[in-house]
Amino acid sequence: MNFSRKQMAQFMRDNNISHENSKNNALTDDDIRKMMELASEHISHKHKTNDEILTEIELALRYYINSEEEISRMKDRLVGYKLVTDENELELGKYIRWLRTNTGPPYKLTNGGILMGINTHENGNLQILCQNHKRLFTKYNYDDCLTFQKMTDEELLISEAMKIC
Repeated sequence: MNFSRKQMAQFMRDNNISHENSKNNALTDDDIRKMMELASEHISHKHKTNDEILTEIELALRYYINSEEEISRMKDRLVGYKLVTDENELELGKYIRWLRTNTGPPYKLTNGGILMGINTHENGNLQILCQNHKRLFTKYNYDDCLTFQKMTDEELLISEAMKIC
């Protein structure tokens, strides 16, 4: 949902959003609210604030980690990410990180990589294929990990704006 100026102008015309009558070409609150509603139709976590998303991440981490210090450290590293609770939420090309849950403590949050593919293994498990910053590929079993997907700027903006609504 990255819009160029031309695309944004067309989007505003298509949805009857006008800022021509406002002072300094500023959008009205109604225009902004309408744009947020239209944009949120494309976002899976549209009804959650950033705080709710972080709370969801914290609860998932608490299931595996007992140390408050470690939970806090990981939670700080996951600001701007959302917990993927369903494989259908995974989007190719987005940055993901994961925490292996089948290895036992101590748990380590990976640096992650770009999601390049999702394959079903012959035993029915989902295999996630990522490419890291060194252009190396890594596979992991989705069912054996907590997966976190980086939120787009649009998702972050809308989840932050949900505090106001």
